[in-house]
Amino acid sequence: MKTLFTSLFIFIFALNSNITDAILSSDAKQLSAFFHTTVELDILGEEASYSKTQAEQVIKRFFSNYPVETYKVIHTGKAKDGSSFEIGSLTSKGGQFRTHMLLKGTGANQKIHELRVEADNE
Repeated sequence: MKTLFTSLFIFIFALNSNITDAILSSDAKQLSAFFHTTVELDILGEEASYSKTQAEQVIKRFFSNYPVETYKVIHTGKAKDGSSFEIGSLTSKGGQFRTHMLLKGTGANQKIHELRVEADNE
């Protein structure tokens, strides 16, 4: 049981690390590899449900307007239903942003279902 838990922890860490790498490199295509087939996006107040391909284009436009300089994961957590979340701080030349991600699924099938990016006014 301990080995299974350790393996799951390492996998989730690797998954989050790959997501972080995609954000740090402002790579919408790399990030979209972690999207569910449909994704709820709320990017600076523009909220809609998109297909994986459409969501990639929305994120690509955001990264084009706000190239990432730094990204730091502030908090992660896991719910009883197996979903997990990640809250991050993103800095670009265009401003400071707070990110919120909801991931659902198990093991290698964990995908981003919701992504929010909002101005960080702190």
